[in-house]
Amino acid sequence: MKHASGQWYERLSNFLTSQGYERGKVDKTLFIRKLNSDIILVQVYVDDMIFGSTNEILCQKFLSAMQGRSLISRHKLLPWIASETDGAWDISVLI
Repeated sequence: MKHASGQWYERLSNFLTSQGYERGKVDKTLFIRKLNSDIILVQVYVDDMIFGSTNEILCQKFLSAMQGRSLISRHKLLPWIASETDGAWDISVLI
């Protein structure tokens, strides 16, 4: 099983970097992509991932891309609320 999750991570990592995501300098399981004033973050843990963005459309496009390449089999999208105060984003996830 460890071998399978390693292969999945390698496929995911290769895909993300080919799409312009940068791997974190300290945390190598964090992938970041900046698009104009928006950002999308993807955090990977073993064979799970969580992602979020300042733009809901980027989340939907990311999800479609992952499903189209069979990189995810099931998902649960959580509604979220984001607000900007003094140039800083405060993002809350609601479960």
